[in-house]
Amino acid sequence: LLDLSANALGRGAGERLGGALRHASCALRELDVARNRLGAAGGEALGKALGANTSLERLQLSANAIGERGACALAAGLARNGGLRELLLASNAIGDEGAAALAEALRSNGALAMLSLHDNEIGTSGGAALGLALEGNVSLRELRLGRNALGDEGARALGAALRLNVALSALSLRENGLTDAAAGALTSGLRENGTLYRLDLVFNRIGDSGARSLRALLSVNDSLDELDLACVSRRAAAPRVAVRARRAAPASFSKESLRTLDTRAPATALAPQVQRALGQGEARAAAGVGREHARR
Repeated sequence: LLDLSANALGRGAGERLGGALRHASCALRELDVARNRLGAAGGEALGKALGANTSLERLQLSANAIGERGACALAAGLARNGGLRELLLASNAIGDEGAAALAEALRSNGALAMLSLHDNEIGTSGGAALGLALEGNVSLRELRLGRNALGDEGARALGAALRLNVALSALSLRENGLTDAAAGALTSGLRENGTLYRLDLVFNRIGDSGARSLRALLSVNDSLDELDLACVSRRAAAPRVAVRARRAAPASFSKESLRTLDTRAPATALAPQVQRALGQGEARAAAGVGREHARR
């Protein structure tokens, strides 16, 4: 592991790092250069390196302002790479074009298992491209798309992908402006999915109807074990209680606890149900809960 994060390396460092990674003798497995202002040029240099490197398994490149140009270069390298397992690109403003390029790379790459695109200004078209790529991808296990602008249309594309995808086990869609329509689309896809284990829908605008449809899903889906609906709406009774349940149980609302809840009941009536679902020990722990940290 080479950790160079938060060192203000600047744009020139990306080219030097890329050159080192392309060297035939390079044996580095993990590289962390997050928060270094490498810019688009740095993204391009590292993209070229990915096309030739055979040793690197994890690349942390978050918060480097690589933009669409840098993301497209990384995608081109990723399409030719067979060794990288984790690629973290949070907070890089890659937009729809960058997301579409990475989606295209996922069609041919059979090695990448985790991709983080958190906080990247990705909208509906970027979400649609990623959805199409997921339909046939068999390697990606975790996809982080939190704090973007996918909206309901982007969620519909991902819901359609979940019908066919046989690999993804964790999906984060937190803070994407999703409503009950998105919940319905995801529910529809998950009725035919047997691999997704964790779904993060924190800080969206899903109301009671969407929460109920997701709860009903658990009676027919055997793989989904962690469903996080915390803070999805100020007006929805069930999600407000889900906030307390999430804090009381770090593993989030589990299938067992969600199945016991009557989401039609008012928030005050749900509190005792949550305590019973979580167990007395976990309910007592709710009094001293700490802050919830978003996974980037």
